[in-house]
Amino acid sequence: MTPIHTRGHLLFADDDDAIRGPLSLALRKAGFQVDSAATAYEASGLLQRSDYDLLIMDINMPGNEELQMARLRHEGKPIAPIMLITGYPSFESAVSAVRYGVVDYITKPIDPEDLFQRVDAGVRRGRTLRFLRQAHDYAGSVRDAVEGLTTAITLAGIETSPPEALSASSSKDPLGSLRSAELAQLSQREREVVRLVAMGCSVQDVAKSLALSPYTIRNHLKSVFAKLRVKSQVQLLGKLAGHPTPERGAR
Repeated sequence: MTPIHTRGHLLFADDDDAIRGPLSLALRKAGFQVDSAATAYEASGLLQRSDYDLLIMDINMPGNEELQMARLRHEGKPIAPIMLITGYPSFESAVSAVRYGVVDYITKPIDPEDLFQRVDAGVRRGRTLRFLRQAHDYAGSVRDAVEGLTTAITLAGIETSPPEALSASSSKDPLGSLRSAELAQLSQREREVVRLVAMGCSVQDVAKSLALSPYTIRNHLKSVFAKLRVKSQVQLLGKLAGHPTPERGAR
């Protein structure tokens, strides 16, 4: 986590020691926390271990000859906003920078004071994006908790059943109430997810049990919802229990 007293946590990637060293030092003296890398491969490793507000990166360096890092971020990979620097500006690289959503494009030689101002702007954007990502992750954890609680409440009626009914229900395959055509639509992995959900497992529990990410489990559930024509876990559980799901448009 970036210390509050710094102007921002930066990763400076440039294969030119004469550029990387002095500018990294100047940025540190200006109040930024700076890590440095000599190749795109080294930068990738650092990005996996720390959250950065901004990645300042030379275009013509090993591993970034075709703006690979910017393309990865454009494709949705969790990479900090990127500021490109180059001693060989071109129309093609400038157009690509715009296409991939690069926050700034600076040509060498670099004026330190101008760099500080532009880095400040990039850091503000990076911190805003990080806050939005954290808020999204928090909302997802709350949603998972609510889904787990809803599932538990829905299944709570089982505990009041007679012992013989409970024994029978526990040995019954939750997918047994599905029609053959419906069951045939589900992949083996989707069937495993549905069985665990029917047992009262939350998305997080299912993910741990199957050694998958919660994101992957939610995608499996979305696929199951579409195939079985239900809109939520509650409706899914109702369908598995043999309760009909209202058709769309029905009143």
